[in-house]
Amino acid sequence: MGIGSIAPGVSGGAIAVVCGLYEQITDAVAHFYRNFKEKMKLLIPLGIGVALGILLFGQIIQFFFDRYNTQVRCLFIGLMAGTLPSVIQTAKKKGFRLWYLLLFAAAAVLIFLMSQPGNFTYTGGTEGLTWPLLLLSGAVIGFGTIVPGVSSSFILMAAGLYEPLLTTLNTMDILRLIPVAIGFGAFVLLFAKLVSFLYAHAYGAVSFTVCGLLVGSIIPVIPPLSWDLPSALAILLTVTGAALSYFLLRIRTGAEKPAEDSAD
Repeated sequence: MGIGSIAPGVSGGAIAVVCGLYEQITDAVAHFYRNFKEKMKLLIPLGIGVALGILLFGQIIQFFFDRYNTQVRCLFIGLMAGTLPSVIQTAKKKGFRLWYLLLFAAAAVLIFLMSQPGNFTYTGGTEGLTWPLLLLSGAVIGFGTIVPGVSSSFILMAAGLYEPLLTTLNTMDILRLIPVAIGFGAFVLLFAKLVSFLYAHAYGAVSFTVCGLLVGSIIPVIPPLSWDLPSALAILLTVTGAALSYFLLRIRTGAEKPAEDSAD
């Protein structure tokens, strides 16, 4: 889940779902005061694992971002794009209404407009990261952790905050990491119960809104390409990433269906 929280195109929440831990985690966070010791037996090792995943994998991601920025962006765009058919199919599993498309479009347009230069996009470096920005970034990471399918990294990339945050993480700038941790923890604690409630009572509307956020956050991340070998490699990585994530999800879905059928 830690790797999923910082790898663009991957969702920490989705990884929790795949591992069969999502409901346990959201319940433990939302109701940590019930059976406190049992909840801590889940949350403490989980928190350690998330922290290690972020710290160890962050170095690897920054290495490739610094040297092959366009190609890495395109690979992650492909990985995210390949999940969209599955995400949309999952969003429709409890029914579909035409007005869900309005929520989808509104969310996509909103996140796209916010990411345009001169609007809400951050253009400063690491030194310009203020506490409010760092708190907001932590909240976005928390959002991607408790909402399956949301890549918080893509939203941060669209906002221009991803690479400065990655540098902050890898340089272990504690004074700047503290507000990120506070924003993350506050969002998860305050909204885990709300997210569970919304999914339980308005699954389709929430799911299509989340899909819109995903699509809207992909578009601003697309790098400029040209007619040369590096761009051709970037396009190939996009197609490869999309095919890989699409077929892996197809395999997982095929493995889940027999179990569901036998349960029925």
